[in-house]
Amino acid sequence: MDKIKYKLEFSKKKQLIYISHLDFLRLISRLFRKARIPIKYSEGFNPHPKFSFPYALPLFIEVNHEYFSCELNKEINEKEFLERINKVSPNGLIFLNCQRIYNKIIPSNRHEYDLYLSHDGVFIWKDLFENNKNNKMLSKVLEYKINGDNIHIVTKALFNPFRLISDMDNKEILKDSIQRVVKKA
Repeated sequence: MDKIKYKLEFSKKKQLIYISHLDFLRLISRLFRKARIPIKYSEGFNPHPKFSFPYALPLFIEVNHEYFSCELNKEINEKEFLERINKVSPNGLIFLNCQRIYNKIIPSNRHEYDLYLSHDGVFIWKDLFENNKNNKMLSKVLEYKINGDNIHIVTKALFNPFRLISDMDNKEILKDSIQRVVKKA
């Protein structure tokens, strides 16, 4: 028998940027139960819902178009799936698309972020990018572009600006300059 898998696209914003990945998984599990979506569970002594995220979602970062897959016990109409899950979703979590899948999802190796900064923060971050080329995390930045008070960053791996600045001398100034981080794709 074929597995009944769906790929869900979602956005996570507002107060949900403050919950950890494990808490987010628990939230998704509760939403599926509340929406009466027949999620499939693993077998064994301690069964878990069959969700598959390409990677853990970082704290403090809004995501606009993120994906995960789930396995169900029975097929459900994609439109009905979205209606049910969005009806019970908390403020800040929106499911944008649902699609039945027949093969494995391959995670992307290109990630885009918008870093919204205070006016002075743009100059500080530009200096950080240009003068720290040997930093392990910054070596994964493919390109960055300054647009007014935000910096658009394209990386080949997940990027968390809060982790990047955690061991720097001027970390408080850098941290205070960040107003919002949005993961685009």
